[in-house]
Amino acid sequence: MRGFSRVISSFVISSGLLFSMFFVLGYSNSHNYVRAKESNVSFKYKELTQLRPLTLEQVNNFVKEKGITPIAIKNIKNYTVILHETNSIAGYYGLTSNQNGNIQSESSGSGRNNANITPVSIGLGGGSVNIDGTYSFYSFVWLIINDNWILDKASWATLILDDNTAIWESINGSKGIIIPNTMGNSRTTNLIIFDKNREVLFKQKL
Repeated sequence: MRGFSRVISSFVISSGLLFSMFFVLGYSNSHNYVRAKESNVSFKYKELTQLRPLTLEQVNNFVKEKGITPIAIKNIKNYTVILHETNSIAGYYGLTSNQNGNIQSESSGSGRNNANITPVSIGLGGGSVNIDGTYSFYSFVWLIINDNWILDKASWATLILDDNTAIWESINGSKGIIIPNTMGNSRTTNLIIFDKNREVLFKQKL
């Protein structure tokens, strides 16, 4: 197995703590990736009295504004995660809205698309907002299946945590998959893709 390249970006906003982390794993002989882009939208924490995921209308408006094509969308707790890619870029947006329907925080991670050198692109993401000492936190693993043979046969994507807990996510022919880490502080150690007979198609240490 050849070595892997990694792209990581993170940012922390002190005063309320908004955190995002992104990386891409892929096999390569000598290829180095550019550092991932990072962005945030400033907001007033006093307005965050009730966080919620985005509505379908908000998602559609955001996608149109950014000019992106989603390949997976998933609500995780009070957040909506949008996974997207182009021929050159792969990344995600993590968004949450207040009770008035306004997007109050936006985190993102993006890096060079490594589909030409790895069968499955993998990344980690997450964030938290501190409201009067109470944290709203979410984390997830995302993947993009680049290999058509794997995509055709794949039925399940599974996260293995450091306590040997497994989190299963159905693939159902979707190229992009977002898997929430629902086990709190447990660290993800491996990602495994299975076919319908639970035969391993792909495995990557995280």
